Amino acid sequence: MAKAEGARRTLKRPFIILTNLYHAVNDVAKLGPRNRPLKPRREWRYNCGVEAMKTKHGLTFVLTLMLTAVVFAQELPVLVDRFGRQTNDALMTRTDRFSDMLGTTDSAGFVIVKGSPLMKLLIQRKIEGCLRWRARPVDQFTFVFGENADQLEVEFWQSSKGFRSPQFSKTEPNYKLADLKKPIELNSAFSTNEYCPLNFDLEWYSQFMKANPAFVGKVVIDASRSDFLSRVVRHRKKLAELGVDPSRVRFLRHHFVHERDEQWWLIPPKSK
Repeated sequence: MAKAEGARRTLKRPFIILTNLYHAVNDVAKLGPRNRPLKPRREWRYNCGVEAMKTKHGLTFVLTLMLTAVVFAQELPVLVDRFGRQTNDALMTRTDRFSDMLGTTDSAGFVIVKGSPLMKLLIQRKIEGCLRWRARPVDQFTFVFGENADQLEVEFWQSSKGFRSPQFSKTEPNYKLADLKKPIELNSAFSTNEYCPLNFDLEWYSQFMKANPAFVGKVVIDASRSDFLSRVVRHRKKLAELGVDPSRVRFLRHHFVHERDEQWWLIPPKSK
């Protein structure tokens, strides 16, 4: 029994020592009447000297804690879907499902797109076309362009509303296509992608023309002669209003087999 009691006392000693040390440090920190300095203290000065520095450091520490709490209080985004090139119906299904999920949970949606510059612009336009087709708000998704890649990759992310992060910052489209080597028709989706159309308009087309001053345009129109001439006049006027020199765009009259009656082409300069 004596040995056991001695062992217990031995174990208690470090704890008692630490407890006493803690209280001693606390007493010193408080600078109470029992711990007066040997020499008279200088008069307390507000908003200057060491006191001011202590106050500033304390406020900085509190603000840091508050900001950290705000950051960690945000619900981190969750990856909902990831896919590459899709058929028209598959893209509509995925977009519908994601849009419904955001509406049900009252959350925000991010679309991160990887691929070539042209791939990113076209898939954004097509997903927005899906939303328009279903009469949903186009700004329901925030588009973020990731790194360039040879293959298209799209990710749907869900997060709480108000979430902020550099990784999920909205990308303002850059329509410059330095790597485009072949002509491309920008409104071909009218006949082949009914449910998620590109929603072609001259404002969108003009962005490409202004960002690529070496490009020329070609427009093929299936219409009667009088209708063709009136369309050319109207299109040239609109292009000039949008800041595109109409002389850079050539208009041709031709009959199509398909249902659409206009083709709008971007033609890059020939490689030397």
